[in-house]
Amino acid sequence: MFVYESDDDILVIDCGIDFPDETMPGVEVIVPDVSYLRDKVDKIRGVIITHGHVDHFGALPFVLPRIGNPPVYATRLVKGFIRVRLAEFAISRPKLRLIDPDDKSFNLGPFEILPFRVNHSVPDSIGLCLNTPAGKIFHVADFKFDLTPVDGRVFQIAKTARLAYPEVLALVSDCLGATTPGFTGSEREIEKIFSQIIREAEGQVFVTTVSSNISRFQQAIRVSLQHNRKIVILGRSVREKIEISRKLGYLKLNQSDFVSPQKARNLSQDKLTYLVAGSYGQPNSALARLAQGTYRDAKLEKGAVVIFSADPSPPGSREAMDLVVDNLTLKGARVHYYEIQENLHVSGHGSAGDIRLLFALVKPKYFIPIGGDPRHIRAYSFLAQEMGAKEDQVLELFNGEVVQFANNQAQMVGKIKVKGIPVKST
Repeated sequence: MFVYESDDDILVIDCGIDFPDETMPGVEVIVPDVSYLRDKVDKIRGVIITHGHVDHFGALPFVLPRIGNPPVYATRLVKGFIRVRLAEFAISRPKLRLIDPDDKSFNLGPFEILPFRVNHSVPDSIGLCLNTPAGKIFHVADFKFDLTPVDGRVFQIAKTARLAYPEVLALVSDCLGATTPGFTGSEREIEKIFSQIIREAEGQVFVTTVSSNISRFQQAIRVSLQHNRKIVILGRSVREKIEISRKLGYLKLNQSDFVSPQKARNLSQDKLTYLVAGSYGQPNSALARLAQGTYRDAKLEKGAVVIFSADPSPPGSREAMDLVVDNLTLKGARVHYYEIQENLHVSGHGSAGDIRLLFALVKPKYFIPIGGDPRHIRAYSFLAQEMGAKEDQVLELFNGEVVQFANNQAQMVGKIKVKGIPVKST
């Protein structure tokens, strides 16, 4: 969660949840501390969400009521995800506003917002060019450059360069891939591997990934249909995301391609692919219960193929994921997972080559790495310096730290006391 403040106006960008580790039993999620904003709610002009992952929008139900319920701006698909998320918490009439990255700019107080498309592991992701009273700032959260994305919508490189002209005061951008050399691969690379595994499978196939990874589900669906398999959805989060994406046109398939879990029981299992929630080993997920033999709507058969196609090491999840993999293995499944990944996951985060390319397009005076741990932040700093930046032009920010822009200069001006707020399971 990032706060841009200018005199009597505040703009918030992203509002995500974090996940607990094994030292926090009973905690479901961690949400941002918004104490700083509590007496400034009349200044908040809006919240912009850059993409459809819960670590960027999942805290909205907890935060919006505490900051005066300002309008929330997002692209079409992300707006659909947010509406469902807020409805889960009985927030039935949110102020949701549409961002169209192919349309003109819009203003929130003194901030002129110029969105542009970026690639990530979820469709409809955007970067932001912010014309502020202090100067032009680019805010590019999770991104990569993918010339062959599954949805066909490439990073708007020409628009980015045009928006950056004639000068940019600061680039605030994702650093998580800074320690990885080269460019991040295309999502398209996974489809051939899916095809090989599904073609060779003699019985059930289960595919699990993050529920918002619509592009990955599109690939699994496309390959399954090529091999004459119908699609079965297991798990509420996957069902909701797929239904939203299908209705909005982001997922291309027909209703006839689906089979309900109830009808699937009476069909030949070698003609089915199950898309299942629980890629991070969540204890109550459909996949975890399948592995335990307690899932009501489906049964895992001996010899089933289970494909994990998600980030293999999100914070706090490895122990739970290992337990699910072990249980699936004991049930007789052949599991394609993170330790024998077979290239079944492509990161949504740009590697060093992607980050350098963004630097070259934007040409900022100051660089601010976000979204990584200290090692990623420092690696990003080295990349900027390799491309000509001075060490003092890279501002390594940590939680609560404040940068002030004035007179075309930037300086660190202190720290606000913040801490993650744990939300316990009910």
